[in-house]
Amino acid sequence: MDEPTDHELTDLFKGFAADRPELLKRLMPRVELQVKAIIRKRLGGKLRRTSDTTSVLQEVFFRLKKSNKLGPNRYAFFSGVADHVEWILRDRARRMRRQAERDEAARQTFPVYVEMEGEEVGEFDYELLDNLLNRMKGMGGEYTRWPEIIRLHWWAALPIAEVAAALRVSKSTVEKEKRKLLAYLRSKLA
Repeated sequence: MDEPTDHELTDLFKGFAADRPELLKRLMPRVELQVKAIIRKRLGGKLRRTSDTTSVLQEVFFRLKKSNKLGPNRYAFFSGVADHVEWILRDRARRMRRQAERDEAARQTFPVYVEMEGEEVGEFDYELLDNLLNRMKGMGGEYTRWPEIIRLHWWAALPIAEVAAALRVSKSTVEKEKRKLLAYLRSKLA
């Protein structure tokens, strides 16, 4: 895909910010290229600690457009970018695990380092985390919101208030569920 001109990007971002989320479909292929390039550069062929998803997202955004005005669709944009970050990390972890198994090496973990609003959460084996999140989606209750909290807060790096707005719950509900989620993840993935 050709690099978009500044004029094309300006039109896309203006339309997206003007509450035309259908433009996200046109924007995301360009975003995906930027996400892949940044993660490839940061990981350098090996899946290592990735401590700051916020900086990845900001770098993607600033490479695409030197502005940070997305209006009311900000969380939708960053959620879409977070999906791409998550897919790339998952694919890389799976590819490296298959390579390690082919090489008959000792079983390795491929950690993803997570930091939320300055609080170190820890490292989790990405494949185990991904499998656990997929199981949570079918468990019902508060578990169904937990994968969305991870997507919006960890991968999209949205503040708690914006996560709450996106999920249509109170900020205190998200904060409470985040604490439970972290305890649950630490117990299951330790």
